Amino acid sequence: MTRMVTYIRFRLRKPLRQLLSKGVVATIRGCKWYREGRVVEVLDRGYRKVCEACITRVEPFSEDGVRKWWVVSGFESPREWLESARRMYRSLDGKCIVVLVVRGHEG
Repeated sequence: MTRMVTYIRFRLRKPLRQLLSKGVVATIRGCKWYREGRVVEVLDRGYRKVCEACITRVEPFSEDGVRKWWVVSGFESPREWLESARRMYRSLDGKCIVVLVVRGHEG
């Protein structure tokens, strides 16, 4: 049985600000628990719920994917996004790019 996530917590301010201001964000996460179409609670660093979002896209991590999705990552460049992800996870093996859209912004 595969366990599904019910929330996504953002420890960094830039991607959370992107989601709250633009209604969409791409984030690098472990692939195992994320499925397209799933609605999740979005939590901030302090585990406070800030909104609900729908997972609209899950694709295996790749540098091409980073170049494609960085514009909605909240970071200034693909390089900054990659460096941040590498600091957080050390290895990006087995990671995915997960795209979230705030509920009510789907279209």
